Amino acid sequence: MARGKTQYRWTPDQIRYQHWLALSKYERQPHTQELFARSIGVDAATLWRWTQKPGWDDTVTQIAFSALRRHVPEVFAALVREAEKGSIQH
Repeated sequence: MARGKTQYRWTPDQIRYQHWLALSKYERQPHTQELFARSIGVDAATLWRWTQKPGWDDTVTQIAFSALRRHVPEVFAALVREAEKGSIQH
């Protein structure tokens, strides 16, 4: 293992929850944590306990950035396209 890097072991349900958290709140199915907890057969308090584990936030952030990377070329292209049209916001 590389120095400064920690390997975390997550259960399949924890991984599902991490991926759910990494989504925009508008994309999440089910829409609430309570419904998500019910869908995997745990109490909502269990989800909170998972979020308190060391490395949890880092893992969710990595998942979100991984998804974001797929869209970077299109986002940059749209920014350039709109800026070239004279859009000050872009």
